[in-house]
Amino acid sequence: MPVILLFREKTMKLNKTDGSTNLLTVLLVAAITIMALIYLAMGGNWMRIRMNHGNDGLMANTADSIARINSNNGQNCCVDGCGSTGHCPHYTTIGYVGYFDNIGNKIVGEKPKGYNEYTKMEIHGHDYYGEPGTMVIKVVAKEGNMVLSWELGKQ
Repeated sequence: MPVILLFREKTMKLNKTDGSTNLLTVLLVAAITIMALIYLAMGGNWMRIRMNHGNDGLMANTADSIARINSNNGQNCCVDGCGSTGHCPHYTTIGYVGYFDNIGNKIVGEKPKGYNEYTKMEIHGHDYYGEPGTMVIKVVAKEGNMVLSWELGKQ
């Protein structure tokens, strides 16, 4: 019984009854608030990075789909609206070359300005690096196969 009374007396001394807050409580609340804001900012940055990386991946999937649809139009050329008969101007030694235009969602013959959103892009397990807004997706169609890669866009 004396131990309980001793504990009660010390507890009473720690709790103020006049309604004021002690300095330790204020410092702890401020520290917890600052830590919560830091973690919130870190989470937002992580989400932004994941979103930008995902957007680049979606552009690559879109470019692949559009190129496959275009090359199934009776010609091997993957460029939208290429109605050339005979020798196609988009044909090179590596195949039919086009570039994904993210604004019009089509494959064009000339390089557009860069549109990547993140510094690291990936297509089919290959990693490419470049500053945001500098890289474009290159599409090479040859004998029914599509090879996509990121390269520097028009400056």
